[in-house]
Amino acid sequence: MELRLQDPAEVEKLRAAGRQVGRHNFAAANAPEARAKASRAIRAAALPWCPEQYWDLNTMLRRKGLRLAERKAVILALVPGTPEHARIEIANRNLAQRLRAERERAQAY
Repeated sequence: MELRLQDPAEVEKLRAAGRQVGRHNFAAANAPEARAKASRAIRAAALPWCPEQYWDLNTMLRRKGLRLAERKAVILALVPGTPEHARIEIANRNLAQRLRAERERAQAY
């Protein structure tokens, strides 16, 4: 490779090929569709714990100043199938049962 780079004609040929390929790749990489796809891929890699439908909520919570652990707790509590969500569902049902029992007790008199 070093021998090729010593020849000015060969170097110019390589530069021309690079300009041709680079110009095409630059235009393709800066298309709105490509930027949106790259943005989603980067965000998915940065937030593997967060489902895609909660990305906007994560952004809003981050802007409000919540730290990562707090944001995870809030978001995972909303995701069905997670232990945090199950814990909240059980607590909600227990509260509903307790309120119903108290209401029935109060109305019995």
